[in-house]
Amino acid sequence: MRASEAERARWLRCKDVEGGIPFQVLSAYRHLAKAGETGVEWLDLGLPTVGERGPLARRVREYLKSQELLVDKLAPHRLLEKALRPDEPEKPLAEIVDAFLRYPHLPMLESEAVIASAVAEGVASSVFGVRVGERVYVGEPVPGSSLDYGAVLLRKEVAEATRRAEAGEGGPIGVGASDEQPSMVKEGSAGGTEVAAITTATAAISALHLRAKVPWDKLSDFLRGVVLPLRSDGADLEVEVTLDARCAPGSIRASTLEQKVNETLPQIGAEVLEERTE
Repeated sequence: MRASEAERARWLRCKDVEGGIPFQVLSAYRHLAKAGETGVEWLDLGLPTVGERGPLARRVREYLKSQELLVDKLAPHRLLEKALRPDEPEKPLAEIVDAFLRYPHLPMLESEAVIASAVAEGVASSVFGVRVGERVYVGEPVPGSSLDYGAVLLRKEVAEATRRAEAGEGGPIGVGASDEQPSMVKEGSAGGTEVAAITTATAAISALHLRAKVPWDKLSDFLRGVVLPLRSDGADLEVEVTLDARCAPGSIRASTLEQKVNETLPQIGAEVLEERTE
């Protein structure tokens, strides 16, 4: 009997120690490192309440939300304040989302849907407007599927001026005129040859050929701001990439080409048109 009681006492002590482990873990890991404007910032989560249990990740998440460092909802006025500088009349949603993902002084988002929800609410309540393709919305609901990377956030006055212009009540101001597409008109002649000048028209284009040098660290911006908007307009896209990688002699390892570059290209369905090494 005594042996049994001793074993039971040891078992109870083990259970007490085991039950206190989650609390000890939460107490030990109470400081959180977060990227800030001037470097790493250390945040104190505080001591957990006695007996508190649960995963550490949940505690971190709850703390970030309590400090409004992580948001699942963004007020339209706050989005406008964070997204546009005072001198900016408009900005593509792709750039706004990218800014929230990139800059540490902006709150972290639960998902990109937070931006879309704030834009839809702000447009419906006339806090600002949004341009989707050639259509400007302000003071009305926006189809949810329209708020993709090709949409552009507009200040209220710009959106309203553009809408008035569309209704024939006067020309647009500011960037409202940028909705118009360039076309060629005859302006005069020189030596029997007609001289064409660029003017604007509202006719949409049916094809685009673009050749541009894009910094390698801006490829995601190119995808969001160029490729996806064109695709959302229904364009069939064919993208040809020219890559020139140069460095000190011998710096590019053969294993990099064989095990990464040459394996990745066929995996993503790329057709190699030309490849040469020096």
